[in-house]
Amino acid sequence: RGGAAAVAADMDCTATPLITPHAYCSQELVSLLITGFAHSNVFDGTKSVGDGGSQDLVLRGVLSTPQIGLLAHAEHFGHCTVGNRFKRPACPVWLCCMESHYSVLFAVDSIVAADSVRGCESLEGSNGSADAGPTDQPAFDLFYYDQLGRQEEIITITVRPGQAAAQSRYDYGLVPPLDETIRTRWPDAAIDWNGAEPLL
Repeated sequence: RGGAAAVAADMDCTATPLITPHAYCSQELVSLLITGFAHSNVFDGTKSVGDGGSQDLVLRGVLSTPQIGLLAHAEHFGHCTVGNRFKRPACPVWLCCMESHYSVLFAVDSIVAADSVRGCESLEGSNGSADAGPTDQPAFDLFYYDQLGRQEEIITITVRPGQAAAQSRYDYGLVPPLDETIRTRWPDAAIDWNGAEPLL
């Protein structure tokens, strides 16, 4: 698409490095790898900042449904709002940004894939955040992989939408960041690690 100049033109600030201090990956680089555009934001579409004139600053997010999605632990704390397009990708695969590094969630259940596609089609063109979807969605499994965790076992996480109230608390009252990240996509879901040690 025009090389480095096109990538810089995609960004809200052209001075933003793709690799930030401490060798962290910038949102612009993540967006470039997932969507093909180095946009700086995770919301759907574009947003204008200004008084409606020609000098408004246009902030660009996700312009169309990507093949894989993105979930951010920061959304749990209200620091950002990930849009519907990242939350409902064409394929049920999500890059998860948690604790300053990235890991992966994916599903092989066709129900999850169909829910993502259906939800994205119904909200295509909107600038809002994702609807959680119907609370009567059946339980499904997600597989989790953390490349920095030296993971030697398959971690299968069962998600039961709308059933968080029935879930028992973890020891010491701590909630795994992954649970909080998953609930940015499926609010009020009960999450079962199926015997694996929850990653705190």
